Amino acid sequence: MNQQNNIDLIEQYLNNELSESERQEVENQLATDHSLSNEFDRRHTAHKMIDFMVSENLRQQLKDLEAEETKVVPLASRSRRMYALAIAACVIILMGAFFFIIPSDQNLSSTQLALNLYETPVFTMRGTDAQTIDANVALGIEALTNKNYDQAIVTLEQVTSGNAFYIMAKYYLGHANFLKHNFQAALNNFAEVISSNDVRYLEDAQWYQLLSCMGLNNACQDLLSPIILNTRHLHHAEALEIQNQQIK
Repeated sequence: MNQQNNIDLIEQYLNNELSESERQEVENQLATDHSLSNEFDRRHTAHKMIDFMVSENLRQQLKDLEAEETKVVPLASRSRRMYALAIAACVIILMGAFFFIIPSDQNLSSTQLALNLYETPVFTMRGTDAQTIDANVALGIEALTNKNYDQAIVTLEQVTSGNAFYIMAKYYLGHANFLKHNFQAALNNFAEVISSNDVRYLEDAQWYQLLSCMGLNNACQDLLSPIILNTRHLHHAEALEIQNQQIK
């Protein structure tokens, strides 16, 4: 189960949105999955903090309003206070929601870090290829765009090495395999693209090869270092981010 699925499941549990059998399943997982247990504790604490912040804030504000009952307070002024109170409560709740949405990058596995850093590129032809593109490559890109990764893999694998669009097909096949979490296959696909030395794909392929390697839960220092050393690399900043995360 990936990190986002873990987060969704924990939030459903804490919000009482699961059936009894589903709650029991989560509790069984918490007993054996250390990473899931840590994330649960973090989010459970956050829920309690937000509940406390909201309740304390509202309680104090209501006390202030009650204290004014004995005073002559213009209705408009009291309405403004109630309006401000509602806004304050909403801000606190939104702060809590923001906290829940942003996952902690501390102690992430290499796989989780790779999935966090992966950004789906725009799947399109490059240069003048759109005018003469191979039918299987075009269909594969269409399948990728529609998030039909299985179909994309099947279609792009039909492009043979003698085809002028073979490297393009391998590049997009690497993405299809990555998005299906077939990390070893993606690693091999991007390695083949890199070996072609096609400048249209080279630096992107190096970056996605690194993420594919990390998807296998490896450190992949041999793939990370060249990107870090090349300060003009397209993905130099992201590589530094990985290095910083690994140092933590």
